[in-house]
Amino acid sequence: MLLPEDLSSQNVSGEGAGEAGGSDAVRPGRRRSCACAADGIRRPPAEGAAPDPFGQAVLCCHTVGARAGHSFVTYEWSDGLVQHEDAAKYFAGPVAWHPLDRHACIRATGRILDVGCGPGRHACALRRAGHDVTGVDASPGAVRVAVARGIDARTAQVERLPGGLGLFDTVLLLGNNLSLLGPPDRARSVLTALAAAAAPGAALWGRATPPRTFDAPAHRPATPSAVRIRHADITGPWRPYHLPTPREITSAAEKTPWSLRGITHHGTSCLVELTLPRGPVVT
Repeated sequence: MLLPEDLSSQNVSGEGAGEAGGSDAVRPGRRRSCACAADGIRRPPAEGAAPDPFGQAVLCCHTVGARAGHSFVTYEWSDGLVQHEDAAKYFAGPVAWHPLDRHACIRATGRILDVGCGPGRHACALRRAGHDVTGVDASPGAVRVAVARGIDARTAQVERLPGGLGLFDTVLLLGNNLSLLGPPDRARSVLTALAAAAAPGAALWGRATPPRTFDAPAHRPATPSAVRIRHADITGPWRPYHLPTPREITSAAEKTPWSLRGITHHGTSCLVELTLPRGPVVT
């Protein structure tokens, strides 16, 4: 199969950056600083707004041309692991993506909804390849960057998508965004909400890498239950974390319009494909 050039060989900024959650992205105990607070790039949140450390990190990185080594995101897990990542990774081109993310994007068709789009890592490459892409993300800062990069992106929670988006032929939850489904009860409601935004016959592609495999030490036998994000002097709240297993996703999908089409494994990661029937969707 011939691959679209934009999705097979191009690497925009962030060359060599590790995949989120990959072993080259984990630096336990290593402290990172960020130049953005000193050079005035960091934007304080609006009064009353929730802290947005991820959004601030990618905004700082975008402002300097997505240059590596400038802005960092810290993930603090409830089991004590501290993971530091260069924000330039979230601007990397397809050659630096996880192979399963490339697999999903190459097979994406029609109108595409990029759930958890961040600053547009996948959406920008898809748009360059000629696709009609809309992104949603809970981070206002990340959405601001995606919009600045030419993406039609909206700030929204996955279970409460904005109205007026129309219907999509492909729904993507890449870069470990299957975690947005949450535990089984919530996964059913999220999948139902995504089905309501999808056209008959639509496909959903979602990738997951269990956090316990990020650095694979023997003392991390279980998935952490919560995570919080830090950037410079901004700390987000602790949030529950549940990465559904393929079995849990299959079970949750059985009570929604989606059905499981297949699961592809690559190392410790898996890519789940769900599909809708080609007739009218009943929610």
